[in-house]
Amino acid sequence: MIVSPGWANTELGQNMQDEEIRERLQERQEEIGLGPREIGPQIVHALAQPRHLMLHEIAIMSIDED
Repeated sequence: MIVSPGWANTELGQNMQDEEIRERLQERQEEIGLGPREIGPQIVHALAQPRHLMLHEIAIMSIDED
């Protein structure tokens, strides 16, 4: 199964040396990023499907994501 999350509130970019890019990334994550309480249950749902059902791909995105 492929899980494709959109913007998520993670530690991604916190160690970037370019301060401007790091700040823009963090601002964008705060604006539209999804948290683990939003993404986690969707993954649990996908994994809980019956064995005869194959969920091939799941994309999880904020409605504000372009």
